[in-house]
Amino acid sequence: MERIPLRSPTHARALCCFRSKIDIFHAKFDLNREATVVGYDVHRLRAHFNAAKAASGFSVCVYLPCEAALEHPGLFPISGCSYKSNMRILFISSNRLGDAILSTGLLQHLLEEYPEARFTVACGRVAASLFEAMPRLDRIIVMRKGAFGAHWRTILVAGITSAWFMVVDMRGSVTAWVLPTRHRRIYRKRDRTAHRVEDMRHTLHLDVPAAPHIWIGPIHESFADGCLGTEDSGPLLVLGPTANWDAKVWPTDRFAALTAKLTGPGARLEGARVVVVGGPGEEFVAAPLCRMLPEERLINLVGESVLNTAAVIARASLYVGNDSGLMHLAAATGAPTLGLFGPTRDDNYAPWGRHVAVVRTDQSYEKLKTDPDYRPEPGRSLMEGLPVDRAFREAVSLLARVKVNQ
Repeated sequence: MERIPLRSPTHARALCCFRSKIDIFHAKFDLNREATVVGYDVHRLRAHFNAAKAASGFSVCVYLPCEAALEHPGLFPISGCSYKSNMRILFISSNRLGDAILSTGLLQHLLEEYPEARFTVACGRVAASLFEAMPRLDRIIVMRKGAFGAHWRTILVAGITSAWFMVVDMRGSVTAWVLPTRHRRIYRKRDRTAHRVEDMRHTLHLDVPAAPHIWIGPIHESFADGCLGTEDSGPLLVLGPTANWDAKVWPTDRFAALTAKLTGPGARLEGARVVVVGGPGEEFVAAPLCRMLPEERLINLVGESVLNTAAVIARASLYVGNDSGLMHLAAATGAPTLGLFGPTRDDNYAPWGRHVAVVRTDQSYEKLKTDPDYRPEPGRSLMEGLPVDRAFREAVSLLARVKVNQ
């Protein structure tokens, strides 16, 4: 056994290296009386750590790869040592809210597959709050785009000094190949015609797609209680009139007309309260619609946090919205969700869930792609080919299917 003596009370750190013919592992001790094991020989752990305890004089807290304890439960706990898992997983998600939501099923799968693991999530600023209530979360690394790949440098600086059990990269970046890890899972598109959730399953070698999952905490449920009340007060219609691209935005007057048909006398959602949702900075897009709706039944949540919005949407009788991150959020909460599509591919990005439906413009995606306004700054919406009556019929059909399945 080799031991580097403690230098001083303020810099007290010793590195004890134990070598055997079978394996090599290292135990690092410091004043907080913790040790981390990298590599292990389970048949010699008892003797080695008893020797380490005697040499250092510490009551040692041992961090081990948790599969050692799972495969050899009779060896633990080691005399005089406490045990904690050191299985850490880095999950690199998307900058965009919608893509981040579609990947949450994989993250939930990992939570269930590795019950001892701790998680770090790297994602864009818009998607960061999506993960706040996730169980066993150690850290959220917010990637902010900058010159010369500044967002990737953020991950490198944060992750290069850590020994990860697994790195999962849903962005297919080079960065994931640099980080030290025992297991590497990197998303690569396999089928451009498949739904994104279906295509993502191959990242973790799953037989079936992992449905998106939203973690909603008590504080977010309390927010929903404050907005809606705790008693059942009738149907709730949620509208998502915004999107990250103007070409995907259904005209405001059509949202208002659809609301009138769905909530009017004798309608399926007669007298329903209407919640309007949107992201921060989208208030000006949603404002005209809010002015068209009955004030006494309107709840304006545009600009609210992702998880507060999710807690409210989860209680909706129906969500109707443009192809956007909030549409995917609605479907992931289990709310009946009708997605409105035009200049984007519904076969790739339709809402994914038990109670979902899609209605699209007269023109196909391929046709709209040739339109002069199919550009980053369109002069008009490309959703004008979707009439109110068609959206209404699909909404009524979806509500009927939900009622039958309840």
